[in-house]
Amino acid sequence: MFKSYFRIAWRNLLKRKVFATINILGLALGFGSSILLYLFMTHHLSFDKFHENSERIYRFTTEEHRDLIDYEASVPPGFAKVFRDNYEYSEKVAKMVIQWGLVLDVEKSSGVVSKFKEDVQFVEEDFFKIFNFPLINGTNSVPLSAPNTAVITSGVAQKMFGTTNAVGKTFILENDITVEVTGVLQNIPRTSFLQSEVFVSFESLPSFFGFAASESWGGITSNLQCFTRLKPNQDPKKIEDALLALQKEHRP
Repeated sequence: MFKSYFRIAWRNLLKRKVFATINILGLALGFGSSILLYLFMTHHLSFDKFHENSERIYRFTTEEHRDLIDYEASVPPGFAKVFRDNYEYSEKVAKMVIQWGLVLDVEKSSGVVSKFKEDVQFVEEDFFKIFNFPLINGTNSVPLSAPNTAVITSGVAQKMFGTTNAVGKTFILENDITVEVTGVLQNIPRTSFLQSEVFVSFESLPSFFGFAASESWGGITSNLQCFTRLKPNQDPKKIEDALLALQKEHRP
């Protein structure tokens, strides 16, 4: 019986070739578009879900009122300390300042100095308590607790030192300070908003960007971002309303 159904269907397709072709192509295009849309959405919705308590991690933004209202993923340098000290909404707060294309000098055993250019993130100690980028090896559980220390990915460690076991090795940053590697991370997942591979202790920042390292409320810079992991059961809208008082107090 099924064979006769297929035979009849095939005959109808042959009789109406143009109509059948349009329908088949439309069906294929619909299926293909749906699959692509599904893959696109699942890819973007998967970003940074690998962090523990990711639903409680937030980035602060500044609402700028000029000719138009605009939003910048940054805050004044002094914001993090005030929020950390004066409010009880969060478990951890950390600033991150990016400096693009810094030169890292590594002296090889042969005495030859190799130069590498990397985007460097200067991060506060709690950054790696908010974000769970897995540590392959390190000197302690808080590898950026001392000045002039760095955490790098295994890919950068292999490139710079020829091994992922790079803890204790040093490099010179911008021909200025000697930085010791205190931790090596797994390579950053592609589904992370952050794609930098070199992280240096925040205490090292003043030599490179004094304003971002300060506690100023004189403005913002797109280089600086601030993150928090809120305590459970917090209402972000309530926190946003509370933060309006900071603008009146520090930047009227």
